[in-house]
Amino acid sequence: MEYAKKLVAKTHSGPQPQDQILGGVFNSLSWVGDVKLSAVKQFGLLQGDRAGYEATELAKQIAAAPDEELPPLLQRACLTPPIFKALFETFHNDEVSLAKIRQVAAHQKVHIDSADKCVDLFVASTEFAGLGSRNGETVKFSARDSGSSDSENAPSNEDEGGAANVQGERDSDDNTNKRRSSKDVQAMAATTELPPPSSRSRVNPVQVNITIDPTMDPEKLERHLKLLRGYGIC
Repeated sequence: MEYAKKLVAKTHSGPQPQDQILGGVFNSLSWVGDVKLSAVKQFGLLQGDRAGYEATELAKQIAAAPDEELPPLLQRACLTPPIFKALFETFHNDEVSLAKIRQVAAHQKVHIDSADKCVDLFVASTEFAGLGSRNGETVKFSARDSGSSDSENAPSNEDEGGAANVQGERDSDDNTNKRRSSKDVQAMAATTELPPPSSRSRVNPVQVNITIDPTMDPEKLERHLKLLRGYGIC
């Protein structure tokens, strides 16, 4: 964290040559400074090349973050080196011995002469980042922080089954209501007596009195009678 703050301050105006980074940040122009520069770069806090190095966005966040926001940032930095990430992915949420960690480190192609040093750095880094706690020859690692997953918002099989049952009950009720409505209509048709067609079309009789003038012309009289017959009056 100290190096992150120094890197941010040193490269505030832009990338700086390697010699200035070694002397101004790591206080060494020798191989010791080179080793520290390489380590900080592996933790994702430094980017660039000999012509110009600068602090990464992660380094800037660590340098500016209040104490309560530091843990997740430090954990990101801790797990940036591939070997550290592989070891933590293997042992997260478990308590293991240093010998077991060393065995897995060797399996991850760590040179046998560097295995002990690798394990020491890994354990120290996880302790500093709050990802592990050492007790003698054993280390207890925290659970992996995978964040919220989509499955939390996804309905469970039970919920899906319940929803299907509810929908099925609704469909069943709808069908039942439809059948009931159909039966009700049929029952109404069966119990409602409608008058026969003849009675529905029957018209009350109308009595018409016709007075015939005996002096009327026979042809004219015939035309009047024919007209009355057309209306069914006579």
